[in-house]
Amino acid sequence: MSGCVEGLVDSQGVELHFRIPNAVPATYDEVGDVTDIPLPAPTRTLDDVTTVKSKHQMQAAAGVITSGNLAVETLQKVGDDQQKVLIHHFKLGTCLEWKIVLPDEEKTTYEFCGTLSKCAPVRAANKKNRLQLEIGISGEVVHKENDVVVTVP
Repeated sequence: MSGCVEGLVDSQGVELHFRIPNAVPATYDEVGDVTDIPLPAPTRTLDDVTTVKSKHQMQAAAGVITSGNLAVETLQKVGDDQQKVLIHHFKLGTCLEWKIVLPDEEKTTYEFCGTLSKCAPVRAANKKNRLQLEIGISGEVVHKENDVVVTVP
């Protein structure tokens, strides 16, 4: 078909997985009943280095690259063993290993370590209750396609 755009990634079918570092077996578990998940968005702080003689603003990279926090929502389920595990590791402050898997042909993944900084039930009058998870990303987010790290030369 002419006019079609190739290589687009569907927003449905995205998966979130986690595993506990040094656990045996070292397998990822998919987080169940996810209703909303953003993708990591690394940013770098810029410093305004404009001098009083400059006619245009000047900026320079400053500080480190941060991927911030990911706000994830799942359906709250009473007695759910996985949610109990996540709440337990929230209380312990464990830095878990996370992987986001996209539903594309290249099997794109984003892998990172992160600590749950929020693990709270939320409600809205017109919805079922949700469990809000906020993952504070620590370190680099590794972007892979077909299990190969994507780098820009």
